[in-house]
Amino acid sequence: RSRIFLGAPVWPQTPNTLMLVYDKSLADELGLRDGDTLLSINGREIREGADIEDFKLALEESAGKPIETVVMRYNKRKVLRMKLPSGFPEKYLRAPGGSLWP
Repeated sequence: RSRIFLGAPVWPQTPNTLMLVYDKSLADELGLRDGDTLLSINGREIREGADIEDFKLALEESAGKPIETVVMRYNKRKVLRMKLPSGFPEKYLRAPGGSLWP
């Protein structure tokens, strides 16, 4: 289970599609938007129906390195290039009790 708080709940029936991206969340800073469907991260396919935790774990593994995420946005593939800090700021980590809300 990932330690990251992404700030973007997903649709229950399509768990790799972002339902909402909260303002000033990690998802927002990465360039993700409401309705984006996650397709791949660093060339690794995110299978349809994959859990968002798979994406967040891949983000953790890539901390401090360039990341390329491909999303489907408005029926078009979009490539997002980003770099996460090597140490995640506290505001992007789950609360100590494991809560989804910091």
